[in-house]
Parts: sequence; C-alpha cells; structure tokens
Amino acid sequence: MDIIFIGVYNSKQKDKLDHLVSNFNSLELVWDFQNYKLESEEGISLLEEKFNLETIGILIKKDEKKPFSSYPLISEITDFVINQEVEKPILMNFFEALKSLNIDKLIIAFANEWDRESLIRLENTHFNEITNRINNLYVWCDCYVNLENNSEIRIDYYPLVLDVKETRSL
Repeated sequence: MDIIFIGVYNSKQKDKLDHLVSNFNSLELVWDFQNYKLESEEGISLLEEKFNLETIGILIKKDEKKPFSSYPLISEITDFVINQEVEKPILMNFFEALKSLNIDKLIIAFANEWDRESLIRLENTHFNEITNRINNLYVWCDCYVNLENNSEIRIDYYPLVLDVKETRSL
C-alpha cells in the first residue's frame, strides 16, 4: 500500500485532524492532492461519494525526497514488527493520539491502484483498535492457503478501508 487516505464527514473533524497533525513534526495531511495524478483517484472519488464524506486527505511523511506517497509511514510499521528494537512508528503514535480527538467516526483507507470497479476490503473498527489492527507484518495483505501443497500466497491488490467509529462504553 502506497497511500493512506483519511476521510472526514465535516469541517470540524478536518480542523481537529489538522491540529493533531501539526503536533507531529514529521507528518503532513494533504487535502488538495488532486494535482498529483494518483492511480487511486477513481476509487477515492467513489469512497467520498458512497460514505458521504466532506473531504479526503492524504497522510504523508513530511519532507520525504521520494515521490508523493505514504509508503515511508507504512514501511515503518513493517520494520517495527520485524525488528522490535526499531523506534515506535509515527503512524502508530498518530493513531493513538487520534483517540483523544473525540471524533465520532471517520474513514481510513490504504491503497495503491484503485478504480471504480475495484474490490476493497472493508472493515468496521473503533479508534482504540486501529493500532492493534496495523501492528502486524501482513496487515496490508490477504493470505490464501493452498491445501494441496501447503503453501501460502499473500496478496495486497485490494484497498483496505477502515470504517472507524468511536468506542462506546457499556
């Protein structure tokens, strides 16, 4: 997955996210990403339409010399899971801080190519579960097992969309 999208339902949520991101020196939330000609524009447009989102932004690592991408943030997750001695990923810290914003719901999507006909993996989750969901070497993949020869194939072709909601106490 190369891009992390965050979709909000209103301008108040957008303002809260902008404020949170400003507390992370190495993060940037780009709301006007249309100029970058991403391979996922059609899918993101459909996501915005189907979830009735006000706007969608892309979360990136600031000042990266690489092409416009969230990959450095995603790569940190893999490095952390493989080698626990690596510093805790910025993305995990961001998701943990996200819980404190008192946002009732938002959409987080991870994708590469995505057109209007693409299948997606849609998961419902809560803010306090996001970090656990991504703390896995194969978070971006679906795993398929061939029982005949006992082999695994991991595929990350399909966008992962998290429909995140506030955790309600009982």
